[in-house]
Amino acid sequence: MKPVAPPPDDTADVSRPLVLVVEDNSEMNHFIRESLGPRYRVASAFTGREGLQKALSLRPDLILCDVMMPEMTGEELVQSLRVLPELDTTPIAFLTAKADDDLKVRLLRQGQAITS
Repeated sequence: MKPVAPPPDDTADVSRPLVLVVEDNSEMNHFIRESLGPRYRVASAFTGREGLQKALSLRPDLILCDVMMPEMTGEELVQSLRVLPELDTTPIAFLTAKADDDLKVRLLRQGQAITS
């Protein structure tokens, strides 16, 4: 399978809400961006650490986040975001194929949405 080059971030048109996609799989990242692109501004990150940096600089309206990523997991990303007053109420939805009920309960207690 041929790797998919990430499209440039679409953050210029401020009339549409901004979604930050944090997903390390380039094909899935691209698919999500393409799916959301017609209705939302979309930025992407490929590691949890990059996601944290982009969340701080862009202040997205929503973060869609993978659970298992290099450098910083999705759970660690949420913990880092929730201690920052400027991002502590930003909605975060997790995208995961992982069937881990304990993880889902922990994330729900932190106020996160989980999509399997």
